[in-house]
Amino acid sequence: MTKYRLDVEPSYDFALIGISCHEKDYRLGWALNYIAGFRFERADDFIPDEKKPDEAFPRYEFHDVELFRLYVLVANQFGSRIMFPELNTIDYLMLITGENYNQEVEEVLERIHRIDFVILASELEVMKIKNRETLLLLT
Repeated sequence: MTKYRLDVEPSYDFALIGISCHEKDYRLGWALNYIAGFRFERADDFIPDEKKPDEAFPRYEFHDVELFRLYVLVANQFGSRIMFPELNTIDYLMLITGENYNQEVEEVLERIHRIDFVILASELEVMKIKNRETLLLLT
């Protein structure tokens, strides 16, 4: 019997922003809400590998119902753990999905740069991340 193998490249239909700052996740979430104008709320921790439930990363979400967009903020580094080792200088990742998300990236970056303790915020190329399939679990 002949076996067929289906190779499908998943669609990474979101924008990814990397944020470097040395503040705790709740402090960044507060600043994004009150300085940058978002409305993030704490969500369940993100567990990238179900076999390792103790490796959880803080996650915040904001559903913009008017613009049909979802914003997800997740810590890339928490304690001594790093979700994406090749992004070891990035402390937090923000995913933007929904309608016309790619038109929003520059405005979001400007809003993030208003926060004094943010060192760096820039758009990242998803295809350069080795474990990019993990990001699909966040959307």
